[in-house]
Amino acid sequence: MNKIRNTIFQNKSIKRVIKNTGYLAFGSIFSKGLLMLVFVYVARILGPEQYGTYFTAFEFVGLVALFSRLGFDMTAIREGAKELSKVDALQNKLLPIRIFYSIFISIIGLSIAYIINYNKNVFDLIIFLLPLVIIGGAINSGFIEHFNTSFRIIENMKIVTIIQIIRTIIFVVVSFFFISISFFNIYVLATITLFSSIIALIFQISLVKKYFSFTFHWKIDFVLLKKIIRPVFLFGIVSILYMLSMKIDIQILSNLTNQENVGFYAAGWQINNIGVVFISALSLSLFPNSARLIHQKKYRKKLGLFIIGLAFIIVLISLTISYYSRDIILLLFGNRFEETIKILKILVWFIPIRILLIWGSQVLECGDFLITRVVIYIIPMIINIVLNIIFIPKFGVIAAAYVSVFSSFIMLLFVTFSALYVSRFKL
Repeated sequence: MNKIRNTIFQNKSIKRVIKNTGYLAFGSIFSKGLLMLVFVYVARILGPEQYGTYFTAFEFVGLVALFSRLGFDMTAIREGAKELSKVDALQNKLLPIRIFYSIFISIIGLSIAYIINYNKNVFDLIIFLLPLVIIGGAINSGFIEHFNTSFRIIENMKIVTIIQIIRTIIFVVVSFFFISISFFNIYVLATITLFSSIIALIFQISLVKKYFSFTFHWKIDFVLLKKIIRPVFLFGIVSILYMLSMKIDIQILSNLTNQENVGFYAAGWQINNIGVVFISALSLSLFPNSARLIHQKKYRKKLGLFIIGLAFIIVLISLTISYYSRDIILLLFGNRFEETIKILKILVWFIPIRILLIWGSQVLECGDFLITRVVIYIIPMIINIVLNIIFIPKFGVIAAAYVSVFSSFIMLLFVTFSALYVSRFKL
């Protein structure tokens, strides 16, 4: 009887994963696809240098948000999934801790930007965009990400998707309005980014009140803080290392070359981003089920076969994009971004590697081997930074693309072999 119940549960879990992945993937691909088209047009208007300036500032704020998010979301999902009746109380206690910490990290981030000595336009944009760390929306942090986590715990990805689409539509409509009246520059673009995120947050709060007993206060629960500090820190270090491996190239390029090269590289990443957000959606959808079932050998095997099959499909898509990279770049960005063609040919292989990373990452995270995962993520991160510093001055922007793919492959090897080891001897 127990075997029958477990089989039924797993079948329901699989259906739920497919449904939730479908929602998140649709929302992410729709939003990123639409945003990519907008930013393609924006890149044509601004040109490589101004486009690179905005992207440098936006990516820096994204890194600050990454540190502010730390491991709060994954910890909340893991703790909340154990006892759904206490999700409201958990999230209400977590919110003031997250907000105070986000403010602190924003101040640290601004100080670092000042020390790095970005040019005036980049630094001004960083100041302008920093409220996103607390608001969220355009970057995954702050209030919006905190409330999205609540919906992820109860596995209602539909609401998360709705919020994402609303913010995207507002951003697109307002952007084209200002473009149509010929009043558009990098500062207007930053303003629209902030505005769309604020409106999305207001709408999200109205939905949160329908599903949860939301109460806001400034009191920090130090008992809870003591309990969660270890997983928050470890989950956070893993997430930071993972995301830094994707975002650090932009900052190194900005400091070692010029904003035009950043613009070329950013254009390639705009196309790659659709794959990146799909990977994120898939990982988030799988995580609650992996947290419950990862100790079962049968589940790990099914998960591995699923990831391998999906990676094979992604490889075929990557081959197609690589072959038609010239047509894609010239059609979308125009002749001024011809340098991006060879960058895209390389960066496109980043996606299948990251898809294959999902299996090992789920095993290590859900099996509570977080320290192991931190250690094996540090080496590829160091390789990424060192090789970029060595090769970018010699070979230019193309070196950043090669290093990104190479360091990701090293990460895949470390994570997969570590996951295979703990699967055999530890789980």
